Amino acid sequence: TGLGLPIVKKIIEEHGGTLILTDAPVFDGGAHHGALAEIRLPRARAAGRSVKERAAETAVSGP
Repeated sequence: TGLGLPIVKKIIEEHGGTLILTDAPVFDGGAHHGALAEIRLPRARAAGRSVKERAAETAVSGP
């Protein structure tokens, strides 16, 4: 439908990021194959707890 890329771009921008699209290089013989999509997002802010502490809350322990 052609809606995928605009939707993805909007979601990325709503998270403070950018979407950069670049044509793929032309290969030997002049063949052009696709494009490169680069997504840049800002780092998440620290929530006051370490990654290990957050992981421990969601970890599932065995019997």
